Amino acid sequence: MGGFVLWTVFAAGLALLGRIVLLPSRTARARWGAYSASWWGRGCCWMAGLELVVEGPRPPPGSFVAANHVSWADIWALGAACPAMFIAKVEISTWPIMGWLSKLGSTLWIDRRRMRDTARMREELRDYLGRGVRIHMFAEGGAGDGVRIRPFRPPLFEAAAALGVPCVPAVLRYQKEDFWWPEDAVLARHFLRCLGLPRSRVLVRFGLPVTGIGDRKELAAELQRRSEELYLDSEARFSGAWQSVSSASISRSWSSRRSSSEQ
Repeated sequence: MGGFVLWTVFAAGLALLGRIVLLPSRTARARWGAYSASWWGRGCCWMAGLELVVEGPRPPPGSFVAANHVSWADIWALGAACPAMFIAKVEISTWPIMGWLSKLGSTLWIDRRRMRDTARMREELRDYLGRGVRIHMFAEGGAGDGVRIRPFRPPLFEAAAALGVPCVPAVLRYQKEDFWWPEDAVLARHFLRCLGLPRSRVLVRFGLPVTGIGDRKELAAELQRRSEELYLDSEARFSGAWQSVSSASISRSWSSRRSSSEQ
């Protein structure tokens, strides 16, 4: 546990230093925060005994990444796989420690209780996406059970549909179901229990970008369909023989046949 504290303090200090140095440039601060959060996530995965495996084409600059949500470790894994700004509910900004760390990582806050906040978020996203910054979002609106992809919430895609940016489906899958986080479980207790588990793998798999869909409901449905296909296909990855990878590294292990078919 002490290692997590020291690593978090170091990463937070690095993020804060970068934000001070890059104060004049809002976009540069956002990118620095995203990369700081990515480095932090890699270190946390390693200390938690999670070997990170990343598959699929890297989301292009200025893309909107829609992922499923299974565990508190999703932020580590998804951020480590591809540096980006996260969208999160505004309530998290008030959480002790986690809220402050999220702000250092350039998290964008949305108040789902206010309809007008969607318009504000759309303009904020337009600025960042237009400058090539990637955006991550957990599209189910909460943590699922890890068995299946839950329905994606169309209101979360209002800005992406209006802006017409590339939207990338992404799925996270854990080799050990112990990392699945029931919403009624106490975070600290579940976190400490997972730290005592044997080493295992977490898979982050990106699909091809979706473009040309201007309706939020259609966009959410298409991304959900593609995510479900990726999730079902990824199940075989844990039942087969996996090539050993370093916990601190990222492995892109699709076969050349699959890579060529998705280009």
